[in-house]
Amino acid sequence: MCIRERSYTDNVLNGQNLRIFVRAYQEEHPLRLGELWAVPIIVRLVLIRRLESQFVDILEDRRIHDAATAEANRIAELIRADSTKVRNYLFDLEENHEQLTVRFLVAVAHQLQAVDSMTPAVLSWLGRQFLVHHRTLESEALKDAKRQTRWQVSVGNAVLSLRNVGEINWMDFVESCSVVEKTLRLDPACIYPEMDFKTRDWYRRRVEILAERSDRSEFEIAERVLMKAEEKAVENPDHTNPEDIHVGYHLTGSMRRVFEREIKYRPPIRERLERFAHAHATAVYLGSIGLVSTFAMLVMIAVLQFLEATPATLILAIAATFLPALDVATTLTNWTVTHLLSPRILPKMAFESGIPVTHRTLVV
Repeated sequence: MCIRERSYTDNVLNGQNLRIFVRAYQEEHPLRLGELWAVPIIVRLVLIRRLESQFVDILEDRRIHDAATAEANRIAELIRADSTKVRNYLFDLEENHEQLTVRFLVAVAHQLQAVDSMTPAVLSWLGRQFLVHHRTLESEALKDAKRQTRWQVSVGNAVLSLRNVGEINWMDFVESCSVVEKTLRLDPACIYPEMDFKTRDWYRRRVEILAERSDRSEFEIAERVLMKAEEKAVENPDHTNPEDIHVGYHLTGSMRRVFEREIKYRPPIRERLERFAHAHATAVYLGSIGLVSTFAMLVMIAVLQFLEATPATLILAIAATFLPALDVATTLTNWTVTHLLSPRILPKMAFESGIPVTHRTLVV
C-alpha cells in the first residue's frame, strides 16, 4: 500500500494525502489496528528504500559521467595535438561495444561541446553510434536532462516527505483511518466519542485482542459490540441505565464474559490466571502471604532440626522469626502482584475544554 502511494505521488507524502489513500485502500481491504500503527514505520522504510534506489542510479550515472569525461578529454587532447590520429582512436574505441552505451555517448557529447572539441569527424562518429542504437543525439540529450530533473525532484520530495512524516500526529491518524474507531463512535450512549484517547485506545485494543483469539475480524467484533449496544438501547428507550447501552458494557463491563462466549473467544492461560486472581483477590493475596511465610518458617525449622536444636530453642526461634517472615512474605507478594498482574484501567472522559453541564457535580 505504501509503495503504491509513493509511486502515485512521486515520493510526496503528507498527512492529508496519506489519509486519503489509506481510507480509499480500506474500502477494499480494511486494515487491522496493528497494521495502522505500523504505517509510520513502513512509510519511513519505503521512502528510505526509494532514496537508496535513486542514489544507486545517481552513483551509476556519476560513474558513467566520469568515464565519459575522461574519454572526452583524451579525444580533445588528440584533436589539439594531432587531429589525424582522432579517427584511429575513435575506431579503436568503437571496438569496445560494452562501454558505448547511450548514456555514455550522451555524456561524451556534452563534455566535448563543453571544451569546444566537437569536430565534424567526432560528430559524424557520434551520429553513427547513435544510429546503431536507433536513437539520435538530440532526443537522448533531452531524455538525459529530463532524467536528471526527475531525480532531483524525486530526491527532494523524499527528503521533504521524511520530515513531514515526523510531524504527523499518528494518534489522530490512526483514529481517523480506523474502521474500528469509526464503528465504536456510533455508540448509542454517545459516551465513547467523549472519552479520552487512552480509554478509546484501550477499547480498540480490547477489540484487537478479541479478534486475535476468536474466528472474527476486528471490524466484525466492533460491529457485533455496536449491535449488542443498539439492542440494549431498544430494550431501554428511556435510557434509565445509560451504561447498559454503552459499547464498553460488552467490551470491558459486566457483560464482557457473555459477549466473549458469543464470539467463542479463547482467552490465553495468563489471562485466565489473572481473571482467577481478580475473582478471588482476597484468597489469592492472603493465601500467597501465608504460603510464603509458612515456607520460610519450615526452612528455618528444618535447619534447626539439622543442627539438633532443643524444643525450647525451636519454640523461641519460631516466635522470634514469625513477624520478620510475615513481613518478607508480604513484601514479596506485593512485588509479585504488581509485576505479574496487569492494572485495571479506569475509563475516563476527555474534559480538556471544560466539564459539560451534564457532568458537573460537587465533591465534598
